[in-house]
Amino acid sequence: DMPGKTIIATTDLVDETWRKKAEEKNITVLVLEKNSQGQVKLTTLLDELGKKQITSLLIEGGREVHDNFIEEELINEYRVYLAPVIISKLKQKRELTLTHSRQIETDYYFSAEHKVKHV
Repeated sequence: DMPGKTIIATTDLVDETWRKKAEEKNITVLVLEKNSQGQVKLTTLLDELGKKQITSLLIEGGREVHDNFIEEELINEYRVYLAPVIISKLKQKRELTLTHSRQIETDYYFSAEHKVKHV
């Protein structure tokens, strides 16, 4: 395993106090060009990472983050990690216990249980 370095990409809308605190913790903060929605322009992000010799990226996020990379056709390999947790809009996560999984032709099937607390 190689030592990792935390890099955060943001726009010029970043709070400067927060940015300085992050940099004091040895976190690299990249202030990058915005897209039309005011978010980091992904092609600019990938160009900057490439300049740092970073050629592989783990994209963690929700549907919106993933959709942005997919819509811009910036992903060439998918590795899917599925946590046994339902987050949704719940106040507290619901942890699940995986009971069964299998591949059905080109699809994957997962079955899990959630222990319901009875009142």
